[in-house]
Amino acid sequence: CGWCPCGGGHGGGHAGARDEVGRVKAAIALQNIAHANPTVHGPAIRSEGGLRALMALMYEGSPREQEASAGALSALFEDPASADSARGCVPALVTLLRSGSLMGRAMAATALQHLARHRANRAEIVAEGALGPLVDLVVSFMAPDRKGERVRGSASGAAATLRHLALNPDSHKAIREKGGIPPLVA
Repeated sequence: CGWCPCGGGHGGGHAGARDEVGRVKAAIALQNIAHANPTVHGPAIRSEGGLRALMALMYEGSPREQEASAGALSALFEDPASADSARGCVPALVTLLRSGSLMGRAMAATALQHLARHRANRAEIVAEGALGPLVDLVVSFMAPDRKGERVRGSASGAAATLRHLALNPDSHKAIREKGGIPPLVA
């Protein structure tokens, strides 16, 4: 493996499957399980190495695997205990937020939203450079398409993350400087 924090020795097979389709389905299954009851299922998924497996997909996976992994991480981070233990996840999520597919960026923003609910995670999210990509994501969902209509989609994850980050007074100026006020007003 080499890229992910799992320690290797698994032959690259993350999230319990050997092929891309299987890994995507496994990550979506973990997302559905975690989302059903994060405080009950989150600890079980973490104790079985699910957080590491999902992080490995974030680092090594295809765009579809990264999207599915970010979705599963988002569901896991609905549990405060999972969010508290997820600080090592922020760099990978911000990387996906910067350079992933539109769906991957939206899923990363939602995962960061759950992390940003906790004061201890906010400084790391800002330090990793998430403000600019979050603003860009809100703008991309608000931009007119070729017909002059707004692109359909949801900027809610990105806007909600900015909302949580704005609770930190040091972020106010940075959000404004990154151009965050106009898209939040739109």
